[in-house]
Order: sequence, then C-alpha cells, then structure tokens
Amino acid sequence: MAESGFAAALAEDLDPADVRIVVAIFRRDTVRRLAELQQAAARGDAPACQRSSHALAGAAAAVGATALERACRRM
Repeated sequence: MAESGFAAALAEDLDPADVRIVVAIFRRDTVRRLAELQQAAARGDAPACQRSSHALAGAAAAVGATALERACRRM
C-alpha cells in the first residue's frame, strides 16, 4: 500500500485524536531511534546500528512510512 494510502486507511480506522497519538508516538520513537543510531555509528557499533535501524524500520512500516522503512532496511 502506498504511503498516502496507508495514512488514509489509518485515518479512516481511527478518530482524529487517536491519529494524533499514533503520529506523536511515532515521532517520539523516531527521534529516539535516530539518536541511538547516530551514537552507535559514532562508536562504530555495527550491531547497535543494526538494532536501531531495524526498530526504526518496524516503526516506519507500522505507520506506512515506506520510504523510511526501505532506507532503514538497506542500512
């Protein structure tokens, strides 16, 4: 499903307040995971980079952010 298609389906299934909650959780998780990824990369910690990028890919998939998911999975 395309990113916009998934977002539209999510919006249909949830009321606006719940969509805002999902987006806020995704944003907070993304910020945290990106910080973890940057720190792991700075340390040269490949396993930690892999864990962070995998978690970020899963979060992106859950909200339909397919471009971000693909980028994380390539990492």
